[in-house]
Amino acid sequence: MKITFEKFFLLFKIVIIAAMALFFCFLVVKKLAIGGVGYETEFNAPSKFIQGFYPEGRVEQLVGIQKIDNEPVYLEVYSPGKFSTAKVQLRYKNAARLPARFGVKLNGADWAFYLVDLAGASNDFVEQSFEFDLSMAERKNNKIKFMLASPLVGDSQEKIYIDKFSVEYVW
Repeated sequence: MKITFEKFFLLFKIVIIAAMALFFCFLVVKKLAIGGVGYETEFNAPSKFIQGFYPEGRVEQLVGIQKIDNEPVYLEVYSPGKFSTAKVQLRYKNAARLPARFGVKLNGADWAFYLVDLAGASNDFVEQSFEFDLSMAERKNNKIKFMLASPLVGDSQEKIYIDKFSVEYVW
């Protein structure tokens, strides 16, 4: 059997199309298999993926606990892709039941945040879950910025304490 240029070119196109289809299937399966990525910190050591709470002066680092002395405070979490949702868990103590809100930075103005009220707490640590739509979230240097605001925390003898933060990004 003699292979002509036309047959060779046809075979070449078939191989290229099959390789592209295989690559596309690999990407789809990888995206579905991963489903998302998550990060967690209990503030015992610096994290490569979670920076915060900051700025210095508003936050005091205790052993495994972040003490919020003034507001607002921020944290940034690395995002390796354009995920659609952030599922956040925050464990905190708000003994004085200070009004507080937690949220995600939005695109646009400097002070554009989507904020959700923290539930009133007791003298014990409580865990609260949030779900944020990231379609309008600001992504800067592959990081998503979150904020905790409590207008009365600076004037209060009681402070807000945070001992755990976790986020799961999902497609």
